[in-house]
Amino acid sequence: MADITVHLDDELYDKALRVARLDNVSVKELVEDVMRRHLDYVEVVQDFSKMPPLSLENYELHRDADQSDEDYALRRSLCAGQRACARANRNRRTASAALRRG
Repeated sequence: MADITVHLDDELYDKALRVARLDNVSVKELVEDVMRRHLDYVEVVQDFSKMPPLSLENYELHRDADQSDEDYALRRSLCAGQRACARANRNRRTASAALRRG
């Protein structure tokens, strides 16, 4: 375990002290817990960045049994628009990469 010194301004310390008392822990334990949770959060967010981007390219639209023709047509148009945007973005990235390669 490493010991460090953390300086909190008076207002922040007062808030931390109130929360620590509510949780029946010391301010030191509260700060350690907050740091641990934040680092876990950062790790999860970094894992998200490794995931492929969301794409509707291979999405199959299913019609709900009680859906009106108008509602279904609207959903189909939204999905088609997303697919067109996905294709355009992919084509733009491919063209940009080709230009960079020269």
